[in-house]
Amino acid sequence: ITESPAPDALFTYPLYRLSASQYTEWFYDNYQYMMPWSQVTNLGAFNRNDLNEFRELHGREWVMYMDIFANLFEMRKQIDQMDETTKAVYQNVFATTYILQIIQALKVTDVYGSIIYSQAMRGRYEGIYTAEYDNQEKLFAQFLDELDLAIATLTANHPVEQINFLTRDFVYQGDVTKWVKAANTLKLRIAARMMRQNPTGAKAVIAEVAADPTGPIVSAADEFRWAPSAEYRGEAFDMWGPPYASKNLTEFLKKNQDPRLRIWFERNQFDQATVDNFVADSRRLPWFVQNAGTIDEPWDRYFGAPASPDSATPPSGHAYNDYTYDFKDPVTNASRVPISIINRRMQNPKYDNGTGYFVDVIIPASEACLYFAEFIETGAIAGPVKGMTAQQWYEEGVKLSCESFDYIAEKAIIKDLATLRLQSGEVASLLTRPDYAWGTNNLEKIYIQQYLAYFRLPTDLWTNVRRTGFPAFASTILQREHMKSSNTELVFPRRFPRMPAATNDWNIEFYNAAMAEQGFTLDKLPVSILNTERLWFDEGAPNYGLGTVK
Repeated sequence: ITESPAPDALFTYPLYRLSASQYTEWFYDNYQYMMPWSQVTNLGAFNRNDLNEFRELHGREWVMYMDIFANLFEMRKQIDQMDETTKAVYQNVFATTYILQIIQALKVTDVYGSIIYSQAMRGRYEGIYTAEYDNQEKLFAQFLDELDLAIATLTANHPVEQINFLTRDFVYQGDVTKWVKAANTLKLRIAARMMRQNPTGAKAVIAEVAADPTGPIVSAADEFRWAPSAEYRGEAFDMWGPPYASKNLTEFLKKNQDPRLRIWFERNQFDQATVDNFVADSRRLPWFVQNAGTIDEPWDRYFGAPASPDSATPPSGHAYNDYTYDFKDPVTNASRVPISIINRRMQNPKYDNGTGYFVDVIIPASEACLYFAEFIETGAIAGPVKGMTAQQWYEEGVKLSCESFDYIAEKAIIKDLATLRLQSGEVASLLTRPDYAWGTNNLEKIYIQQYLAYFRLPTDLWTNVRRTGFPAFASTILQREHMKSSNTELVFPRRFPRMPAATNDWNIEFYNAAMAEQGFTLDKLPVSILNTERLWFDEGAPNYGLGTVK
């Protein structure tokens, strides 16, 4: 006789697949599209002229249904079918399933818009293989209702002791208070996306979270840290060559000596000994390395290439494009790379014989802090919130972001960890620098810090860039670079394409209706259409680089 596993035993697999399924998502969606479009990395030493065009897409929607929803829906079904006495002890387990599924569903709607959600999994349980798509406005409303149900259940005074996930929940070990904080943080994520289209509703959500005694995740100890496996991304960053640092971001971080630069990117290969070898042999150095003079370790080892494809042409006054020129060490004859590559040990702790452990911080503590700072500063909620001003939330967000990336680096055991990790007093010093200090351009500084905090959450990074328009071309703090091909400004998508209904013929009527409701043209499209046919949350948002603050 084969017995079905207890409902709580079904939780581990979707929790694992929440991040373990992302190998190709990182290779395609993140490294090829979202990160270079957001100008945190380049595709290589230089971005291609077709940077703004889609080639392949990872099936994040497939992962949502098959790897995450399947078990979570089954858990709820089994609990619903229990007798009342047994069902009573599974209420916290039941509630937690909604939080997990919404983390993934937000990632899907952030790029596609309408998705099958309220009628999902009907084929499995009802034999009905057609389903309506929910538009983003309806999705956000249902997400919020489900999060409220989860919070109410998890904070209720249950008359019977609840089943605890324990090790089956490898993130929070069944700690219901931390799951409530995660749910509240997701509510703030949704409120930020609602603000342009439904400011009244968004402000109500923010007020609810601010008034909730448990509140969102605002401490490192409560971060949603996914860490069941030492490795999962493999060599996704190296299949077509690793992503390189982008110039404007690198120069900004270096100018302010932001410790996150040392964690996100590898130093170039022009250390002092290499530079001395070039000088002794009268060998030409890269023009930007030579300008550094005596190498100030480690800061003078970080250089990014311009984001614009047209920048592959050598800058005025230089005969060579030194970002890609093959420099050979005069002593060893080894090629020396002059610009910085994404920190491969941070992305895969086993890279180059590493011995570290992979951590994915899916909900960082900095997120809610910076949202509270934004919402107070914009007047979406009257401050202070939970006894803290916008400035205090902002500064706490910067601190927690630096500490979170330091934790990731520590567990990954990045090369030269002791030298490159966060040092005592660095955050306090960082917050005194004009580009970081509170007092002027406060809202822009908040948006920039959100942008930095999302470095390893590319979907949220891209969403932040779309909803705010920052970094801005006209910024005096951190500028977005104009990205041109043959001196023509490239137009970038604001959503991922949807294929014609012929590829989805089992649900063709509902599919076509949903795409028509959103005003979407189907197929692999000119990027001009993918820029103007926007998702609900993005309608009316500033175009890339055109963010302004009142």
